[in-house]
Amino acid sequence: MRAMLFAAAAALAACGQNANPGAGAGAAQQASADGAVFPSTIAAAYRLEATLHAPEGAMPIVMQADGPRMRMEFRGGQAVTMIANTETGEALSVVQVAGQNVAMRSDVGAPSFRDPLKDWKDSAATNATHAGACSGAGEAGSLWTQTQDGVPHTACVTADGIMLSAAAGGRTVWETTSIQRGPQPASAFELPPGVRVVDPDDLGSMIEVFGGGRP
Repeated sequence: MRAMLFAAAAALAACGQNANPGAGAGAAQQASADGAVFPSTIAAAYRLEATLHAPEGAMPIVMQADGPRMRMEFRGGQAVTMIANTETGEALSVVQVAGQNVAMRSDVGAPSFRDPLKDWKDSAATNATHAGACSGAGEAGSLWTQTQDGVPHTACVTADGIMLSAAAGGRTVWETTSIQRGPQPASAFELPPGVRVVDPDDLGSMIEVFGGGRP
């Protein structure tokens, strides 16, 4: 039963290591040889549309961010919504199970939490090397490179920390197609009424959700 619930969260996997709570704002403030500094990835407020290129295929994504708060809607196959706050470390993955919306509770450091952009949010970004200019989604950005576990990673990032594109091992994993800057509504980072929160470590609640009632 736990495997069924975690299957939806598995769609969030893309590349690299887990994000670290609160790492975004202070990470990657080390200047490169030409004086460029990797920007904070949680400084801007925006809504964007993108495509995640996972091994199992392309997946459209709508992402909203406002400071440490983040929401991602994964619209390929079974719909999954991820809501997280990197400042508090709280994370929820919302999926539909047995006709009802269920929110799987975790934290941004847990194995069940997968953020496609995590390689460029944690402390690994301090090792990124500035490689020139780039562009995407009609925006100008800076190209950054780093190597993790022997795999080369590249990212095109705007000056205010919005990811335009990313690649791992020469394979594109993220492509932003449109960006709308501005404060996001608080409701975007809250669970809709009636959504049941489930702790994957609570076997009783898992049996109740998947079995239709406690034995």
